[in-house]
Amino acid sequence: MRTVEPMFSSLDYVIVRSGMANLPDMERTVLEMRFWRNATIDEIGCALRMSWREVEVLLASAFRKLKTYCLSDPDFTRAESVCFAA
Repeated sequence: MRTVEPMFSSLDYVIVRSGMANLPDMERTVLEMRFWRNATIDEIGCALRMSWREVEVLLASAFRKLKTYCLSDPDFTRAESVCFAA
């Protein structure tokens, strides 16, 4: 049986959630809808009454801010390896 390595350590998860809490409400909402609720870009746009392009801009901005936040924490262990690959 193959063991699957978790994407985040417990501390990494805390750092990511802390970074999420620091995002503006709309950016946090689109990230949560996309990755915790598995909503598509179109579904998010319909729910929030915005175009798919606006949703993509918010997602890109949220990722950029979350990446900066996480990588600025010396305890964040996953760094560039998985989460924020270019």
